[in-house]
Amino acid sequence: MILGTAHSASKDLSCWRFAPATLMRARKFAVASICTSRHGTSNMHRSSDSLATDLQHLKLLSIFHYILGGLVGLMSCIPIIHVSLGIMMITAPNQFTGGQGPPPPPAIGWLFALIGSGVMIVGWTLAILMILAGRFLSQRRHYLYCMIVAALACTHTPLGTVLGIFTIFVLVRPSVKELFQTNGNMRLSPEPFDEYVTE
Repeated sequence: MILGTAHSASKDLSCWRFAPATLMRARKFAVASICTSRHGTSNMHRSSDSLATDLQHLKLLSIFHYILGGLVGLMSCIPIIHVSLGIMMITAPNQFTGGQGPPPPPAIGWLFALIGSGVMIVGWTLAILMILAGRFLSQRRHYLYCMIVAALACTHTPLGTVLGIFTIFVLVRPSVKELFQTNGNMRLSPEPFDEYVTE
Protein backbone atom coordinates (compact mmCIF):
# COMPACT_ATOMS: atom_id res chain seq x y z
CA MET A 1 0.00 0.00 0.00
CA ILE A 2 2.87 2.34 0.80
CA LEU A 3 4.47 1.55 -2.58
CA GLY A 4 1.20 2.32 -4.37
CA THR A 5 0.90 5.65 -2.61
CA ALA A 6 4.48 6.58 -3.53
CA HIS A 7 3.90 5.61 -7.15
CA SER A 8 0.77 7.74 -7.29
CA ALA A 9 2.58 10.70 -5.74
CA SER A 10 5.41 10.46 -8.29
CA LYS A 11 2.89 10.49 -11.13
CA ASP A 12 1.27 13.62 -9.72
CA LEU A 13 4.64 15.34 -9.42
CA SER A 14 5.53 14.48 -13.04
CA CYS A 15 2.23 15.98 -14.20
CA TRP A 16 2.88 19.21 -12.30
CA ARG A 17 6.43 19.31 -13.68
CA PHE A 18 5.21 19.53 -17.32
CA ALA A 19 2.19 21.68 -16.56
CA PRO A 20 3.94 25.07 -17.09
CA ALA A 21 5.21 24.03 -20.51
CA THR A 22 1.75 22.83 -21.50
CA LEU A 23 0.19 26.07 -20.31
CA MET A 24 2.78 28.07 -22.24
CA ARG A 25 2.00 26.23 -25.46
CA ALA A 26 -1.71 26.75 -24.89
CA ARG A 27 -1.20 30.47 -24.35
CA LYS A 28 0.88 30.75 -27.53
CA PHE A 29 -1.81 28.94 -29.50
CA ALA A 30 -4.52 31.22 -28.11
CA VAL A 31 -2.59 34.41 -28.87
CA ALA A 32 -1.74 33.11 -32.33
CA SER A 33 -5.43 32.55 -33.00
CA ILE A 34 -6.20 36.11 -31.93
CA CYS A 35 -3.46 37.51 -34.17
CA THR A 36 -4.74 35.43 -37.07
CA SER A 37 -8.26 36.77 -36.67
CA ARG A 38 -7.04 40.37 -36.42
CA HIS A 39 -4.28 40.56 -39.02
CA GLY A 40 -4.89 37.59 -41.29
CA THR A 41 -2.89 34.46 -41.86
CA SER A 42 -0.87 36.00 -44.68
CA ASN A 43 0.58 38.67 -42.37
CA MET A 44 1.69 36.07 -39.83
CA HIS A 45 3.52 33.92 -42.34
CA ARG A 46 4.97 36.81 -44.33
CA SER A 47 8.69 36.29 -44.62
CA SER A 48 11.10 39.17 -44.23
CA ASP A 49 12.78 38.34 -47.57
CA SER A 50 9.52 38.69 -49.50
CA LEU A 51 8.71 41.98 -47.78
CA ALA A 52 12.19 43.36 -48.48
CA THR A 53 11.89 42.35 -52.15
CA ASP A 54 8.55 44.11 -52.56
CA LEU A 55 9.85 47.26 -50.91
CA GLN A 56 12.95 47.25 -53.10
CA HIS A 57 10.90 46.83 -56.28
CA LEU A 58 8.57 49.68 -55.28
CA LYS A 59 11.56 51.90 -54.53
CA LEU A 60 13.10 51.22 -57.95
CA LEU A 61 9.80 51.83 -59.71
CA SER A 62 9.44 55.09 -57.84
CA ILE A 63 12.89 56.26 -59.01
CA PHE A 64 12.16 55.27 -62.62
CA HIS A 65 8.85 57.17 -62.51
CA TYR A 66 10.71 60.29 -61.39
CA ILE A 67 13.22 59.88 -64.22
CA LEU A 68 10.62 59.18 -66.90
CA GLY A 69 8.44 62.04 -65.66
CA GLY A 70 11.37 64.43 -66.03
CA LEU A 71 12.15 63.14 -69.54
CA VAL A 72 8.52 63.45 -70.63
CA GLY A 73 8.33 66.97 -69.26
CA LEU A 74 11.54 67.91 -71.08
CA MET A 75 10.43 66.40 -74.38
CA SER A 76 7.09 68.16 -74.07
CA CYS A 77 8.93 71.48 -74.38
CA ILE A 78 9.85 70.73 -78.02
CA PRO A 79 6.45 71.90 -79.41
CA ILE A 80 7.32 75.40 -78.18
CA ILE A 81 9.05 75.77 -81.56
CA HIS A 82 5.79 75.00 -83.41
CA VAL A 83 3.82 77.38 -81.19
CA SER A 84 6.33 80.14 -81.89
CA LEU A 85 6.14 79.55 -85.65
CA GLY A 86 2.35 79.60 -85.49
CA ILE A 87 2.33 82.90 -83.62
CA MET A 88 4.73 84.39 -86.19
CA MET A 89 2.50 83.21 -89.04
CA ILE A 90 -0.43 84.96 -87.40
CA THR A 91 1.26 88.22 -86.36
CA ALA A 92 3.95 88.69 -89.05
CA PRO A 93 3.25 86.43 -92.05
CA ASN A 94 5.33 88.55 -94.46
CA GLN A 95 8.56 87.50 -92.73
CA PHE A 96 8.19 83.98 -94.15
CA THR A 97 8.15 85.15 -97.77
CA GLY A 98 10.64 88.01 -97.63
CA GLY A 99 8.18 90.24 -99.44
CA GLN A 100 7.97 87.85 -102.41
CA GLY A 101 4.79 85.94 -103.01
CA PRO A 102 1.69 85.66 -100.87
CA PRO A 103 2.14 85.05 -97.13
CA PRO A 104 0.88 81.84 -95.52
CA PRO A 105 -2.75 81.97 -94.44
CA PRO A 106 -3.43 82.68 -90.77
CA ALA A 107 -5.26 79.35 -90.44
CA ILE A 108 -1.94 77.51 -90.75
CA GLY A 109 -0.51 79.64 -87.96
CA TRP A 110 -3.48 78.87 -85.72
CA LEU A 111 -3.08 75.18 -86.54
CA PHE A 112 0.57 75.20 -85.49
CA ALA A 113 -0.18 77.15 -82.32
CA LEU A 114 -3.15 75.05 -81.19
CA ILE A 115 -1.63 71.65 -81.92
CA GLY A 116 1.69 72.61 -80.34
CA SER A 117 -0.03 73.97 -77.24
CA GLY A 118 -2.16 70.83 -76.93
CA VAL A 119 0.87 68.55 -77.16
CA MET A 120 2.70 70.57 -74.50
CA ILE A 121 -0.25 70.53 -72.11
CA VAL A 122 -0.78 66.79 -72.51
CA GLY A 123 2.94 66.07 -72.11
CA TRP A 124 3.36 68.23 -69.02
CA THR A 125 0.22 66.73 -67.48
CA LEU A 126 1.53 63.21 -68.05
CA ALA A 127 4.90 64.22 -66.59
CA ILE A 128 3.24 65.55 -63.42
CA LEU A 129 1.11 62.41 -63.11
CA MET A 130 4.21 60.20 -63.38
CA ILE A 131 6.12 62.20 -60.79
CA LEU A 132 3.16 61.96 -58.40
CA ALA A 133 2.93 58.22 -59.08
CA GLY A 134 6.60 57.88 -58.19
CA ARG A 135 5.95 59.62 -54.89
CA PHE A 136 2.90 57.49 -54.12
CA LEU A 137 4.79 54.29 -54.97
CA SER A 138 7.49 55.18 -52.47
CA GLN A 139 4.84 55.97 -49.85
CA ARG A 140 2.70 52.93 -50.82
CA ARG A 141 -0.47 55.01 -51.12
CA HIS A 142 -3.21 55.46 -53.76
CA TYR A 143 -3.03 52.00 -55.31
CA LEU A 144 -5.66 52.66 -58.00
CA TYR A 145 -3.98 55.92 -59.03
CA CYS A 146 -0.62 54.17 -59.48
CA MET A 147 -2.26 51.45 -61.56
CA ILE A 148 -3.97 54.00 -63.85
CA VAL A 149 -0.75 55.98 -64.36
CA ALA A 150 1.10 52.75 -65.15
CA ALA A 151 -1.46 52.03 -67.87
CA LEU A 152 -1.09 55.58 -69.23
CA ALA A 153 2.70 55.22 -69.23
CA CYS A 154 2.37 52.25 -71.59
CA THR A 155 1.24 54.67 -74.33
CA HIS A 156 4.57 56.53 -74.14
CA THR A 157 6.80 54.17 -76.10
CA PRO A 158 9.33 52.73 -75.66
CA LEU A 159 10.48 53.63 -72.15
CA GLY A 160 7.00 54.28 -70.79
CA THR A 161 5.74 50.96 -72.14
CA VAL A 162 8.46 49.00 -70.39
CA LEU A 163 8.04 50.89 -67.12
CA GLY A 164 4.24 50.63 -67.23
CA ILE A 165 4.27 46.87 -67.81
CA PHE A 166 6.74 46.21 -64.99
CA THR A 167 4.78 48.50 -62.67
CA ILE A 168 1.55 46.62 -63.37
CA PHE A 169 3.29 43.27 -62.81
CA VAL A 170 4.50 44.45 -59.39
CA LEU A 171 1.24 46.08 -58.35
CA VAL A 172 -0.91 43.00 -59.07
CA ARG A 173 0.99 40.95 -56.48
CA PRO A 174 -1.23 40.18 -53.45
CA SER A 175 1.68 40.99 -51.15
CA VAL A 176 2.11 44.44 -52.72
CA LYS A 177 -1.62 45.10 -52.39
CA GLU A 178 -1.29 44.36 -48.67
CA LEU A 179 1.55 46.87 -48.46
CA PHE A 180 -0.66 49.57 -49.96
CA GLN A 181 -3.51 48.66 -47.62
CA THR A 182 -1.24 49.01 -44.58
CA ASN A 183 0.96 51.79 -46.06
CA GLY A 184 3.96 49.46 -45.79
CA ASN A 185 3.64 48.97 -42.02
CA MET A 186 4.23 45.21 -42.15
CA ARG A 187 6.09 43.20 -39.53
CA LEU A 188 9.42 41.65 -40.49
CA SER A 189 9.08 38.92 -37.87
CA PRO A 190 7.44 35.67 -39.06
CA GLU A 191 5.92 35.11 -35.60
CA PRO A 192 4.29 38.37 -34.50
CA PHE A 193 2.58 36.80 -31.46
CA ASP A 194 5.75 35.89 -29.58
CA GLU A 195 5.99 39.33 -28.03
CA TYR A 196 2.71 38.78 -26.22
CA VAL A 197 3.89 35.59 -24.50
CA THR A 198 6.35 35.87 -21.64
CA GLU A 199 8.24 33.02 -20.14
